[in-house]
Amino acid sequence: MTKIIFIHKGQSWFLPYVLNQAELYAPGDVVLLADNAHKNVLCTIEKLHNIESEYIDSFKKVYFHMSTNNHAHEEFCWVRWFYLLEYMKKTQMSSVLYFDSDVLIYSSIIDMLSTYSLHDYDCGFCIPEQEYSEMKWVASGHISYWSIKGLERFCKFILESFQEPEQMKQYKEKWKWHKINHEPGGICDMTTLYLFWYNKRAKIANLLEINQNKTVDDNVNVPGNLYDNEYEFSKNHKKIRITQGIFFIKRTIDEKLIQFLAIHFQGSGKKLIPRYYTGNIKLPNKAPIELRKLLITYSKKLVQRLL
Repeated sequence: MTKIIFIHKGQSWFLPYVLNQAELYAPGDVVLLADNAHKNVLCTIEKLHNIESEYIDSFKKVYFHMSTNNHAHEEFCWVRWFYLLEYMKKTQMSSVLYFDSDVLIYSSIIDMLSTYSLHDYDCGFCIPEQEYSEMKWVASGHISYWSIKGLERFCKFILESFQEPEQMKQYKEKWKWHKINHEPGGICDMTTLYLFWYNKRAKIANLLEINQNKTVDDNVNVPGNLYDNEYEFSKNHKKIRITQGIFFIKRTIDEKLIQFLAIHFQGSGKKLIPRYYTGNIKLPNKAPIELRKLLITYSKKLVQRLL
């Protein structure tokens, strides 16, 4: 039985929206791996400190920080995959759907699996169209599918990428590019996911592709998804349309409405989560006022940088 898994550290105002939204579409099959207790949520909560992993100790010994972003944050972005693997082993799960804690789900587990025929793959995640020479090297697991075999391969690849000279050479090449071009960011788990895909280490589905007129969102703050400027954009986010409870976004090339099975409210997009929440538990219909002011102040600058 495939379940939906979230991993989250700390307390966040938007977490009850995300978890209860998932419970609406997968009642009883949503699990949060967390370091804290959380109120107003319906899902099962498993404490991270109850999950032991030799991988984590091994990774922390070889990890070398190459990013303008916070060290602890970037390190945990890799570590979460080890936690997920150990939880799958502990509970004898053969496959999971993993979502970041700022993703609202509008699909059942069965619909998500069948749309991409995911049981035919080792794993699946979000891979925007890009050339290797562009040095973007970005793929994201914010919405992803993992078989136990696929995740074991990825976790081993993470360790190899920091241990083997040829793998580290790629990281250093990209990090050098960021420094020379004064580009923010650097090496993160999204880099590793991209190289895992690029090096064909597993049979991987690209969840940004459209199947059966359905897809998932890479980032609500930008018009791109699989391709640049792929979807209708308005007021600094993809223009979301709701018809009979189904969420659509218009594709610009042919004005076709594409159903979105999940939407990623990253960064400044978090202020939109209450607007598009449809869960059973009643929650405030606006983000906290202090947060809204902060996000509004910086959202335009953020969107311009992402574009």
